[in-house]
Amino acid sequence: NFPTIRLMIISLDKKFVCLNPPKTGTGYREGLLLPHTDLSHVHISDKMQNLLDDLNITVERFRHLNYSQSSQFIRSLGLDDNEFYFFTFVRNPWHRMVSHFNMSVQQNPNLVLTKECCKAWMLRYFTQENPHISYTQEDFCRHDGREVDLISSLTEIKRAMDFLNQKLKLNVDCINHTPQHSSLHHKIYEFLDNEIIDLIATKEHYIISKMQFTYSEFNHDQS
Repeated sequence: NFPTIRLMIISLDKKFVCLNPPKTGTGYREGLLLPHTDLSHVHISDKMQNLLDDLNITVERFRHLNYSQSSQFIRSLGLDDNEFYFFTFVRNPWHRMVSHFNMSVQQNPNLVLTKECCKAWMLRYFTQENPHISYTQEDFCRHDGREVDLISSLTEIKRAMDFLNQKLKLNVDCINHTPQHSSLHHKIYEFLDNEIIDLIATKEHYIISKMQFTYSEFNHDQS
């Protein structure tokens, strides 16, 4: 039973699913893939809407469905998830958390831009439990020992999309996506002490090992 769904980017005709860990350029990819999209945070095609209506499935506007949840959703449509090509984009986890905290400060008036607040927020982020939310990028990359078909770094999106254009017969004009790091990002990066650096390394060990990400000075590593 899947009465309510949270969203990823899915194409019924091209048979692909793009999974989006938070703070990895989701909005950029939603626009990029829009011509081929049947379901995303910003678009539902008539074909998909009719299918959802027939199955009495209601859309909930939440962008970050993980691999397991997406596979389950496709099966709930009466489709074979093995026939879909799953891909995702990941980001250096220390930089991702800096960006995540920066966004949270902008959105939440109860958060302040201090080292103490940043540390408390990051500690809470990785210890909270919500069955609907994935807190690490690993959940978007593998489930039950099975990996998605393609995992790319956000900074290598052009190379990945060139490959996907050929693989899936798309026609997407993409440039490399370089995260725009403001002075606030640099300030937050300085808040990370050894406890937080090690916590992120522990929680994101899979993707760090998979993609060979390293902790480094913020202005020297833009990945």
